[in-house]
Amino acid sequence: MSRALVSRSPLAYRPPRGRNPAFLQRAGASAALAYLGSLTRTASGPFTLDLASPLDDIRAAAADGPDGLLPLLLPLDTGLDAFPEVELTADEVTAIARGQFVRPAGGVPGRADRYRLRDPSGTLVAIATASSGRLAPDKVFTSPAPTAMAAASAPAPGAPVG
Repeated sequence: MSRALVSRSPLAYRPPRGRNPAFLQRAGASAALAYLGSLTRTASGPFTLDLASPLDDIRAAAADGPDGLLPLLLPLDTGLDAFPEVELTADEVTAIARGQFVRPAGGVPGRADRYRLRDPSGTLVAIATASSGRLAPDKVFTSPAPTAMAAASAPAPGAPVG
């Protein structure tokens, strides 16, 4: 077996640097002829093939428009069970939506890399990291309420305009 034959296929075995073709002969012919014909990922974290939707089902649902896909979607925080949950007050949600750090009224539960932040109704609003007892939003899934944005940008009563 020559080195030229080995270098023709990107998936063929290549000897470590500094090895000569005699190494390939000792490794055996199967080492140079092996390849991967297919690969199926059976799981990724908590997601398994059992939870997957068949492609034909997705195509059929998409034919009904984007709303047809909604029943196939999993909740936003599926797979984030390792992140502790923190319930925020309405004011804290507004601050998080603006990208501000918050010190939750209920405290920060335990030590973790990331936290799931929920509004008072239980909806996931952000993923955050903790620093000195405060939560810093990392990924935010909500917007500030229009009235909160207008109040924040409106001048104080009696303040000069312009």
